[in-house]
Amino acid sequence: LNPAYRNLWSTVNCPYPHGNIDCWPWVIAVAQVLKEEPDREASIQDVWKRLLQPGQLPIEDTSFAFVAIFGVLCWVTMTLCPTLSVDQLQAPACLTCKSQTSSEEAPQQKLEKCRRPITALFRTFKPHAWGPEPTTPTALDENLYEASLNYYSLNEFANISIGWVDTISDHLKFNPASRRLYLFRFPTFCILQAIHTEERGALLHSIAEALDPVASNAGNQDCYITLEQEVLLSYRLLFGKSTRSRKLAHSELAALKSDGRPFDQLLTPLCESRYRTRLCPWSRRSKHDRTLEKLPDWVWPVSCRDSEGNLQESDVYNAGSDFPRLGRRLLELQKFNLRQRPSRLTDFWRDRRNPLQWYTFWIVLLVGGAGVILALLQLAVGIMQLVRSW
Repeated sequence: LNPAYRNLWSTVNCPYPHGNIDCWPWVIAVAQVLKEEPDREASIQDVWKRLLQPGQLPIEDTSFAFVAIFGVLCWVTMTLCPTLSVDQLQAPACLTCKSQTSSEEAPQQKLEKCRRPITALFRTFKPHAWGPEPTTPTALDENLYEASLNYYSLNEFANISIGWVDTISDHLKFNPASRRLYLFRFPTFCILQAIHTEERGALLHSIAEALDPVASNAGNQDCYITLEQEVLLSYRLLFGKSTRSRKLAHSELAALKSDGRPFDQLLTPLCESRYRTRLCPWSRRSKHDRTLEKLPDWVWPVSCRDSEGNLQESDVYNAGSDFPRLGRRLLELQKFNLRQRPSRLTDFWRDRRNPLQWYTFWIVLLVGGAGVILALLQLAVGIMQLVRSW
């Protein structure tokens, strides 16, 4: 809606917009060019040339056009959060992204980069999206335990709260200082990506590959886990298996609905459903269970499906094989939670982050307590016998 972008609307034969919904013609026009562009090495400048109508003279200053196209690229892939606020009296000099999870300085790329392939341009933003490469290798063969990663455990023992973000690359980012865990709030986007993978177009697919922190698993497409599958499975890991976590999810989603921002209805079944697939015929299924059952099997990682293609949830996952991209973030979150120690006796009862330790503690307590009680009773009987003998 910035007047600086006024000249762009004549390109798509649309009047100047007066509301956010009026901006859709520009997004649709750019997205259509991206879908039809066969060249994976196309640049933003190439996209702009294809947007021009036959016989239409290009505007003198293409800076605002390049920024607007970059914004659409970020939105349709939901990978980055672009900064489009510019001074209408001064042409923008760079492409800028902002962070929704921290106050760190936003990365910038000069507009000259718009003549380079879009994939190369987005690759420069990869450290911003996924963070720098770790200096020391992280053991991704470690296990992830639902007991130490469900939201009730995170909230109760580590005092972690949830923040909702619009970019999929920010999913599961954790800020230890503020104890804030950020979650992607549009799971429907993941479903659509999983269903329409082949319809995205070569250029849009190459953008996703440019920002992908890992390559395909040894090229085996049958075992290849996509980022969208990891995101969908992570909702179930955080909320699905724990009754208390599902109750907390209900409160979090109610707050998100009242926030006034668009709400993705798929969050409710993903976070609040128990997802019981093997019930007796007379057992009742909730509408959320039925919603998840209707999802196609390929929205879940192949390693987490049963023989019928249904989601097979587990108490233990592997960071490397089940979450090749998000595993590092989940491991960091798990380690942070396990460092927190219960301070009250009631906390020991509720603390099931380490199930083996929990069962061992209470078995020892019960057996030891029973032994002490029996010893006291034996002592009392002995004293009574001694008193009677006098």
